[in-house]
Formats: sequence, structure tokens, C-alpha cells
Amino acid sequence: MRLRWFVLTALAISTVALAADAPVPPSPEAVAYLDRAIALIRAHHRNAPGADWPRIIARAHNAIAGANAPADTYPAISGVLGALGERHSFLVDASATRAPQPDANGTAPPTPPMPRWALAAKRYGIVRLPELNTMIAGGEATGRAYQAALRSGLEQMDKAPLCGWIVDLRQDGGGNMWPMLAGLDPLLGKAPFGFFVMRGQEPTPWIRANGFVYPAPGAVPTAAPAFALAHGPAPLAVLIGPRTASSGEMSAIALIGRARVRTFGAPSAGFTTANKVYPLSDGAMLVITETTIRDRTGRDYVGPIRPDEAADDAEQAAEHWLAGQCA
Repeated sequence: MRLRWFVLTALAISTVALAADAPVPPSPEAVAYLDRAIALIRAHHRNAPGADWPRIIARAHNAIAGANAPADTYPAISGVLGALGERHSFLVDASATRAPQPDANGTAPPTPPMPRWALAAKRYGIVRLPELNTMIAGGEATGRAYQAALRSGLEQMDKAPLCGWIVDLRQDGGGNMWPMLAGLDPLLGKAPFGFFVMRGQEPTPWIRANGFVYPAPGAVPTAAPAFALAHGPAPLAVLIGPRTASSGEMSAIALIGRARVRTFGAPSAGFTTANKVYPLSDGAMLVITETTIRDRTGRDYVGPIRPDEAADDAEQAAEHWLAGQCA
């Protein structure tokens, strides 16, 4: 009897060991959160039709073993996006969407960067655009402030006897393109300023109407800019470089093709696709690439924008070109 008891005990110990080695199943909340994210990606990502979804889904579910909360599934969701073979889709952690708070010493968080401007040689108006993140709390107000600052700078410089403009996008790493374009409105020329191109659909033009710049299908209205510049039609140089990305590249594309424009610098970062933001239940944001981009001349973009004139000192090259245009 003692031997039988020992054998039964050994089998019980073995069973416990096997159970300890088995993956811990994720919580229903984690599974539902992952499945919701996968459904959004499958429905909207431009590369979704050609993806091996059974394999991608199986790998994602295997990756959330033991997950309890939505945040535990973030790496798996990022893995799903990575499996689709493009760089412009991403997941924004829920903590990154909250308003910045003072640090332990009570120091206030830095304010978002705003456009800057300056006159060069008293004849060229230069505006320098930074990136613009409107996905955090207070983002809409930040976008309005960005647009207003850009407009104010242009209007102030327009009082000088200008003969040209320089739009410096070399530090514009992206974010929300619409306040950028609205702030540049009088420099954009005649609409459309560009197009979103989605498979199987008519291209969607970027237009101006009702005091805004935005994408809208159908006919392109002939509305005037939201504010006027006496020197708006003057020659315009656009500066780009490897840190010009995403919405910075969209701003460059929106200027390409207008009368008397030329680009200078180095190839851009190559995020010349457009994405859309989908909020998730915990406050995270799923940013999904949906379309490619076409400029007003009909050129489609894949990868970096290459400048008309490669230049180590892009600003100097731009001023040299503008001097010839002004003469």
C-alpha cells in the first residue's frame, strides 16, 4: 500500500509540474482588446489584403499568454503592424496620450514647439515648422495655437518689401498636417494641393473651403485663402532633409507644383503615406496607414521626397535661387 501511495504521489507531482509549464491563458479582457485591434488593422491597413492573417493572428495570440490588462497586449499589436511590412503604422501607449504633468520638483513640462519666423536680407520671409503632436490631451488647442502662430508670422513678415519665401521643414517630423497647411494657406496656391490615393477609390483632393484646408471627395472649390498676403504669390523655396517626415513631407508635397516653387536640401525620411487614428478602449491610439500620396502634378510618392537641388547648406542655396527669381 505504501508503494501504491508513493506512485500516486509521484504522478500527482508530475501533473503539477506539467501544469506549471503550460502557458497561462490571457484574460478575456486582453483577448477582446487584441481582437479589436486586429479587426481595425485588417479593415483599414493598406497592406491588409495581401497579408497571411491566419499566421499573424496565431502569433499575436501566442504572444499574449498571461496578459491581464490591455497594456499587456501592446507588444503583440505592434507585432501585427510590423508583419504588414511598412513603417508608418504604430500604437500610441495610453500613457502617452495624457497631458504632461510637472515633475517631482514641480517643474512644468515643456510647452510644445511652435513655428518660428525671421526676415533674411530684409527681402525673404523664412518660416520654420516643427512637428505637431495633437494626440495628447489638449491637442486641439495646441493645433489652433500652432496654426495661429504660423499665420501671425506670415502676416508680420508680409509687411516688409518681400520678394520671396522660404518654408523650412527640416525639423518637421510630422504629426497633424492640417494646422500646418491652414497656417500656410496663402502660400499654397490654387487647390488641389495634393491627394490621398486608396486602392479602388477615386483620389481624395486636399482643398480649401470654409476657412479650412482638409481632404474632401468630389469637385474642388475655388475658395480664396482664409487670410490674404500681399506677397503670397512670390517665389517660394522649400527646405527638406532626413528629419522631414510624415506630415512634414505632406507639407512639402502641398507646396510642390504651385507656381515658382523649388525644393532644396536632402531626401526626406520617406514616410510619404497617410494614416488615420483609431482610439482604443484604454486611451491608446492605433495609427493605421491607409493611403498613398499624389501631388497636384500627378506624381505618386513612394519613399523619400528628393529635392530639386541637393545642397549641404540648403538655406544658402535657396536664397541664391530666390535672388535670381527676384532679379
